[in-house]
Amino acid sequence: MTNTENANGEALWRQRCWRDGELLVVPTVARLDHCCFQCGERPSRSYLQELHWHARGWFLLVALSPLVYFVVALVVRQTVTLHVGLCSVHARSRRRLRLGGLGMIALAIGLVVLAIKVESGALGGLAAVTLMAGAIVSVVAGQLVRLHAVQGGRAWIANGSERMREGLPEFAG
Repeated sequence: MTNTENANGEALWRQRCWRDGELLVVPTVARLDHCCFQCGERPSRSYLQELHWHARGWFLLVALSPLVYFVVALVVRQTVTLHVGLCSVHARSRRRLRLGGLGMIALAIGLVVLAIKVESGALGGLAAVTLMAGAIVSVVAGQLVRLHAVQGGRAWIANGSERMREGLPEFAG
C-alpha cells in the first residue's frame, strides 16, 4: 500500500471524485496527477494549478465599471488548487506553447522600440497586436484545467482525459 492508496488498494483520489455527465467533480483542493490530465497516460510531471472562479452573472458588472467588477470578483471568487499530471508529450507541447507566447511578447517589445525609432504608427499597432496574441497564448497554454463551476467545496471540471472519469460513480449531489 502506498500513500496514494487506502487499505483496499483503491486510489485515494477516486474516493472523493465523481462524474457528473461529462464533467469531473473533485474537491477544491485535489491531486489529479496520477495520470496525464490530457490523455490518461503515465504522467512525467505534475503542475500546480491555482484557479479562481465566480458565477457568470458577476461579469455584468463590467458594463457598470471594470474597476467595480474587478473588486467584486476578488471578493466573491472561489479558489481551486489542483495538482495536475501531464505525460512527456503534453508537457513538451505546453512548454513549447508557453515559450512561443513569451517569444511573441519579446518580439512585441522589439517592435515597440523599432516603432519609436522610425516613428511608425503601423509598427506600433503591429506591436500591440503581437503583445496581445503573445499574452493570450501564454495564458491559455499555462491553464490546463477549465472550470465549469465551483460550489460547496467541490469543483466541476469541463475538460480532461476520459480515462480520469472512467469507473467513477455518478455524482448524486
